[in-house]
Amino acid sequence: MELILETDINYNEYINLIDEIYKDDEKFELNCKDIIINIFKNEGTFCENAKIISVGVYDKTKLIASSILVIPNYYSKAVLVCFFEALPNYQLAVNLIIRYARNLGLKNNCQRIIIGLNTHINAGAGILVEGFSTNSYGNNYNPPYYGDYFKNFKATIHASTSYNGNIEDFSPKTIDKVIKKVCKQFTFREISKPNFKEDMALYTQFANKAFADHKFYYERKEEEDYELYEPMLSTLKSENILFAEKAGEIVGCLMWFPNYYKKSTRIYKIMEIGVLPGYRKSGVILGLFNECSKRTNGNFDYIESGWIFDDNFLSKAITNRWIKDVHKRYNVYELNI
Repeated sequence: MELILETDINYNEYINLIDEIYKDDEKFELNCKDIIINIFKNEGTFCENAKIISVGVYDKTKLIASSILVIPNYYSKAVLVCFFEALPNYQLAVNLIIRYARNLGLKNNCQRIIIGLNTHINAGAGILVEGFSTNSYGNNYNPPYYGDYFKNFKATIHASTSYNGNIEDFSPKTIDKVIKKVCKQFTFREISKPNFKEDMALYTQFANKAFADHKFYYERKEEEDYELYEPMLSTLKSENILFAEKAGEIVGCLMWFPNYYKKSTRIYKIMEIGVLPGYRKSGVILGLFNECSKRTNGNFDYIESGWIFDDNFLSKAITNRWIKDVHKRYNVYELNI
């Protein structure tokens, strides 16, 4: 077996590799397809603000493993190993990709390699290590053996978990008095589709403040978030993105979507929820849950959360108040250079 690593991989080759890996997996859906296409075409604001190299390992002429290596301008201390895919039983190929990522990091004064962060936490984070029986819209999905590929590296593992439960358990009625007080302090609204670009700009400004201390979060430009969410406009409803405001400023946001990967089951997913630091003890997050509940109760049977890092105790506590069953587990692998 003679393995060769090459750069500037062809998009069609990459897709053909994915097709072979998941050919017998009916659950598979290509997450972040629009981002992947933009990267291979070198289009969009994100590509303008990052150093990007696609790499692939060939067994003779066959592509057997591939990834997109990214060094964002606003997170230049790390090489991100994004959109990793590989056929089984090719540990040496994975080793070649990580070695190349390490050398790339050394040349660019990076301090670490992060595996499983697909360009930005807004676009997904983690290698799936538990919960392979279903696929979940907006979360990463991969075969079980991917986790084994990264066990041999001396990595710091950042574990995260998603949760699910019955819709009956998700009801703010038990804290009705608190909700009434919150609604007197804050106003709540849906995102405006006619003014989507302007509202997404406000969202980015909010997110850069709300998630500034979140693990692996780095600053986004307004155009980057717009380009991430704009392809969803064909299916997005205004009610899917909810804002909490105080004196005209967005102080909280909740995103929820039906699980489009499970069309036969009435499942929806809370993708993201955030509050500005100064309002985290105000109860506004309960107001956002209440607004979400108004729009989902009676229309769905089950609820899922997005991934939450296991050491994010505040987010876990809030989520587990209503959504307690472990659904999936993910690992982000961090290597020092």
